Order: sequence, then structure tokens, then C-alpha cells
Amino acid sequence: MGRIIILAVLLCALAAVGVIAAGGVVLDPEQQAEIDRKAAAPFVVPPEVDPLPAAPKLRPVSAPAQGRLGATVTMDQLHFGAKRTEVTAGESVRWVNRDRVAHELLSDDAIGAGAKPTFASKAIARGGSFRTTFENPGLVRYVCVLHPTSMVAYVVVKPR
Repeated sequence: MGRIIILAVLLCALAAVGVIAAGGVVLDPEQQAEIDRKAAAPFVVPPEVDPLPAAPKLRPVSAPAQGRLGATVTMDQLHFGAKRTEVTAGESVRWVNRDRVAHELLSDDAIGAGAKPTFASKAIARGGSFRTTFENPGLVRYVCVLHPTSMVAYVVVKPR
């Protein structure tokens, strides 16, 4: 009798493991057909859902005459070496790529004090660098356009 109970418990345990391995749920054929039908249908955004706001228009500009180097930011393992870099107006920042992949920088709209120092780099290969000078005090957000989720940082430009 004890062996039968142990065997029954083992069979139940094996059945539970099979359910977990199969995704944790056992569906009847009608439920599975409904899920398959919904998965095959195209995704349509309902009209009452607001789309994401459009990204601000940014204008790539060539770097102005280079001011005194105020800071260097490295790029490695899909991250900026510093999330926040401080320079004084008129100083430049140099980004150096130590990563195995290329990076391309683009400033977002400047935040604060009405400053709008927009800049853009071309692709910066491994070992390459990009440098630009910041003339106006304020806060400038920038991203790597090739890796925008992991590479976001700021330059704080202090008044002279």
C-alpha cells in the first residue's frame, strides 16, 4: 500500500514538472486556437491612444573652433565613462571610443538657461574621438544614436 502511495505521488510530481516545463498552463484546444488566432492578427493602435510625441528637430552642426579641453569622456562596454561631465563655457569635451563597436553622438535640446548648443558626431570607430566646444552655459543631454537605451549622459556647462 505504501509503495502505491509513493508511486502516485511520484506520478503527480512528474505531471507537475511536465506542466511547468510546458509553460505552466495546460490549455484545451479551443483556448489554444483563440490564442493562435489573436497572435496571427495584425497589431493596431486604437485611435484613442496618443502616439509618442515627435522627437525634437535637431540640427547637426560641425564643431566650432576648439576651445581649451575641459574634459574627456570615454566610451566603453556600451556606456559613457561619466554620466555627468562639467566644463566651463568656452571649453571643449572630447569623447574617446575604447569600445569594440562604433558610436555616434547627438545632443538633445539643451536644458535650462535658454542654451541650445546642438552637436552631432559622425560614427566614431574604436580608438577614434570626437571633440566639440560648449559656448553657452546650461545642461546638455546627449545620446549615442546607435545605443540610445544604454548610452545617455549630460554635460553641465558652467558660466565663465
